[in-house]
Order: sequence, then structure tokens, then C-alpha cells
Amino acid sequence: MGCPRSGTTWLQRLVSHHRDVRTGTESYVFSTFVSPQLRAWRRGIRNARIVSARTGLGAYLTEEEFQSILHRYMMDLLRPLIGNLAPGEVFVEKTPNHALWLPEIVELLPRCRIIHIVRDARDTVASILATSKSWGGDWAPAHPREAARMWVKHVRAARQAAGQLGKARFYELKYENLFARPVELLLEAWRFVGIEASEQEATNAVRSVGTDEFEFPIGGELALISGPVARSPRGFFRKSSPGGWKEDLSLVEKFWVWRVARKTMSDVGYLWSFPF
Repeated sequence: MGCPRSGTTWLQRLVSHHRDVRTGTESYVFSTFVSPQLRAWRRGIRNARIVSARTGLGAYLTEEEFQSILHRYMMDLLRPLIGNLAPGEVFVEKTPNHALWLPEIVELLPRCRIIHIVRDARDTVASILATSKSWGGDWAPAHPREAARMWVKHVRAARQAAGQLGKARFYELKYENLFARPVELLLEAWRFVGIEASEQEATNAVRSVGTDEFEFPIGGELALISGPVARSPRGFFRKSSPGGWKEDLSLVEKFWVWRVARKTMSDVGYLWSFPF
């Protein structure tokens, strides 16, 4: 997980290149279908304690009953993803905005492991703005202020959860380091999820996973509508080298990123002073 346009797909493809790793297209299973229900339950119970509200599902179900129902529902939704895994295999679920729902995800899946990729806010914003003009116009902000806010929101949410999870369950890496040392960091990511691999296997994965088009097999209702394969949209890949923001962002766009994101950038090691 990570802010959109931070390299999540590249990392997903690298990690899933191993023979014991399975993956698929973004599911939004937690951010859309599961976690909001747990958050709503928590909010209802909290309000009942504060203002003595006597409405909501809490008037019909105990905490244990609700958790049992939600867990069964979650496992039913996850079964197409993980139901056919063989012993020792791992499923990598990549949905960037799951970073915003980590407390609920960890509560529902206490043994899950989180990989968070962070990219320089300036390059991320440049990519988001470019995406807003093409295939991502329905979700990508077109103003640098809102794009920078998106980056801050995702990074802060993930790092807040990191303090609760510890290094055994939360692994964070920077896009720029992965770009510079892909074999080394891919091996680290594999070890983090319990996959043993050789340096040669990591080297082969890095060579095989480039910035060409990709596809994931799909099923369900979407396969009936558009076929059994989800392909990368035209223009999905842009500049991969760090630092492209220097030419991509106008002075005004740089100002907005600096104004909105500079504190969080500093917290994660991207120091940037004004003037640019």
C-alpha cells in the first residue's frame, strides 16, 4: 500500500514474481467493503457511551456477535483471493488506499503483514497531476494542493499504524531506494513476507519486471463484462527515475507541494527548503 502513483504496482509486480507468491488486481476489499463497517460499529458504540444513544446495530448485537458476522463476511469476500493458496504460498493484495484503513485491517487480520512504499511527494504529485489529465481523471486530483494532501494523508496514516505494528509486521521502503538497489530491497521484501529466495531469483525478477504494460487475470462479474484479463491503462507508466519533478512541476505547483507536504516530507527524510 501507499499513496497512489508511488510505485505500488511496480513493487507488487516485483514481489509477486516469485513462484510462491500470488496476486491480482486491486480489490478494495477493505477500504470499500469491510473496514467501513467495523469503523461504523466502533463509532456507534463510542457515541452510545458519550451521548447515551440507543440506536444502531449495537441495540441488537453484542461486540462478539458483530465481530463474528463481520469476520465470516470478510473471509467469504477474501476466498476468491486466498482460497486456493497451497501451503507456503502468499497472496499479495495491493490496493493503495488500504493505507487509510490500517487499524481495521490489522484488527480483522492480526497476522497480516504490511508493506508500505513511500515516494518523494514531488514526484508523486507530478505523476498524479499527469494522471488526472489522462486515464485517472475520475480519481486523481488536478490541483497540486489536493494531490499533495492525498500524499500527506496516505503517508501519515501508514506511518501512524507502523508505530503500533512494529518491524515484524510493518515494512516500509522508499521508491528511490528501490530504484537504486532493487535486488537488495526485493530480497528484503520477500524475507519480510516469509519467502526465501536467492539473489539470482531477485535479479531475474528485476530484469523481467520493467515499465512495459502488464495484465492480471480477473473473474467474477467484471470478467463477464470485459473479459478475463485486466490490462494496464494507456499511459500508466511515466518517468521512473527519481527527480523528474524538477522539470514536470511548475513553480506554482512546487510551491503548493512545499506548502502542504513539507512537514511530512521532512518526517520521512525528504528535506526541502524554500526557495526551490
